[in-house]
Amino acid sequence: MKDTTLKCPRCQIEMKQIKREEITIDVCPSCGGMWLDHGEIPRLLEINNNQRAPNKQPNSK
Repeated sequence: MKDTTLKCPRCQIEMKQIKREEITIDVCPSCGGMWLDHGEIPRLLEINNNQRAPNKQPNSK
């Protein structure tokens, strides 16, 4: 099995993986840097917008 653990390009410390929906985000516990795969930033924004949409209330007069 291939090791998929990344090292932070800045600190050279092993990055921790966190999950948001189906997306894996690698985060450096030292400097807070994050690593995402291609196309995942727009997907995270879409997930965030979809979660916020039901909370919006129409303007009432």
